[in-house]
Amino acid sequence: MSEKFFSETQLLIESNRNVSNKNVIVAQPLGLGDLVATEPLSRYLRKQYPQAKISWTSSKKYREIIELNPNIDSVIEIESILDWHKSIKPNIDLDNTLVIDLTLAENPKVNVLNYYFYGSLLESFCLSANLPKLCKQPRLYATKDVKNSVEKLALPSKYITIHRFSNGFSRSISIEKWNIILKYIADNYDYKIVEIGGKDLSNMEKPCISEKSYIDLRGKTSLLETAEIIKGSEFFVGVDSGPAHLANAVMTKGIILIGVLMGRFRNYTPYCGFYRNPKNAIYVRNTEGTVSELSTETIISSVESMINGNFQMNIINPYDEEGNKIIQNFLDSANEFILWGASSGGYLYKSLLEKIGKKVVGFIDSDIKKNGTYFEKIPVYHHTILKKNEDFYNTKVIISSMFWDEISDVLKNIYNKVAFKDYI
Repeated sequence: MSEKFFSETQLLIESNRNVSNKNVIVAQPLGLGDLVATEPLSRYLRKQYPQAKISWTSSKKYREIIELNPNIDSVIEIESILDWHKSIKPNIDLDNTLVIDLTLAENPKVNVLNYYFYGSLLESFCLSANLPKLCKQPRLYATKDVKNSVEKLALPSKYITIHRFSNGFSRSISIEKWNIILKYIADNYDYKIVEIGGKDLSNMEKPCISEKSYIDLRGKTSLLETAEIIKGSEFFVGVDSGPAHLANAVMTKGIILIGVLMGRFRNYTPYCGFYRNPKNAIYVRNTEGTVSELSTETIISSVESMINGNFQMNIINPYDEEGNKIIQNFLDSANEFILWGASSGGYLYKSLLEKIGKKVVGFIDSDIKKNGTYFEKIPVYHHTILKKNEDFYNTKVIISSMFWDEISDVLKNIYNKVAFKDYI
């Protein structure tokens, strides 16, 4: 990032000091990991604006993570990013409010297409909002009631925590692989295995290991209780997801399973603080494919290294100038694009493309019910339009859905599209 960019950033901060006794509103993506990772920003803003009323957006599902934060005065509960952009942001009194938008749709330089090329979640979010690039240890704020609730669970003195699933199959590994990994741990080490996760995971299949070795707490604890459970464990094993950010926040050593994200982020490092220290975590990476393709042998080897304490974390420089050039070349190759994903992600991508002078000529959505409808006054089609309409077939596609890998498979296998040439 250039010195000019940072000098402009500092001018922005200085010019907004007159809001110190007014309002600051922070809006950001609604994932659990996003909320945990950006906690250091709340401390920075409180220091900058000690008398301001600071408000933060959150979904109902995750608001407990921030509502006890002493640096945040109120939580603005929203169901989606669209709520923020459509209903809340347009009605803010900008004369009396500093708006910090971390939704990655506002900055042509650092945005939803390239954010992980600029570092961790916290670093890229800050840069996207023209703030100084922060990279600090996140904190959680728990009450004694949370600690007392976890004590009542009477967990064993020696246990590990696991989290098996994330959004999309490609960011998780199969139950068959987990069975092999967890059976190996249960058979060879004196650890209880405690599985954590939300209610949405509680109905998923349990691993096939002895009940004596396994405790299922999915859907049975609050988020802060889950963090306290992770804090008491010997180490954490899981996919890159919200609970991994909780593990980083409570400073429990971790094994993080991580693969290529959205086809383009190959070496990304989501975390600041504890998990950026080579002594505290192992990234089990697949830089050529998805997490689902990681081998059980590689993961088991990492477990052995963690237990024996003879590992050196494979931190890879997350600042990817080459990846950024690939994205920029793709955007420069056309003026019109189709977005696959007619929802919140589609809105963010459309906003960004319009800011850089590009046009969205249509949306594609896998939901057949959306075919023939409109989103943002632009027609929505089923993907079969690519066969029926030659102009659409020749128009470049940007995947604006979290299910990037699944959509990429459709584009490659059904429509013979080439990644980074025909779509990203």
